[in-house]
Amino acid sequence: DLQISYCAATRDGQIAPDVVGVKICGAYPEGSLGNGHAHWISRKVVEAYLAFDPVATVIDFRGMSYTWGNTLLKVFEDYQQIAGDAPHLRLVVSHLCEPALRSLLGESRFDYLHHSLTDAFEAAQRDVREWLDSP
Repeated sequence: DLQISYCAATRDGQIAPDVVGVKICGAYPEGSLGNGHAHWISRKVVEAYLAFDPVATVIDFRGMSYTWGNTLLKVFEDYQQIAGDAPHLRLVVSHLCEPALRSLLGESRFDYLHHSLTDAFEAAQRDVREWLDSP
């Protein structure tokens, strides 16, 4: 079973969701057995985006074991479709999922992978500052 939770940044006691975190834990079934899981994860990531309208999103996959299954790409495709070009995406990985995610995502996403939640949120905050400062 997979569990998904959200967190949004706060500033002065108020929700200030420039960066939203989505944490996914549990076992992702191999191959086509994981198709339904991918659709559910995608819906939850999009739901977090729609609820908070962040500039950046951090998806924490560290607690999810994942070895293969191409349908997980739906998460990233759906996020890009709903969020467009402006919002930034950072991923946090562990030994449970990193090799398979690197294989799935290819070279283009390697600079978005982090091993530390703190590093991912700091990078996402830099993304926010750069986006806000751009013309």
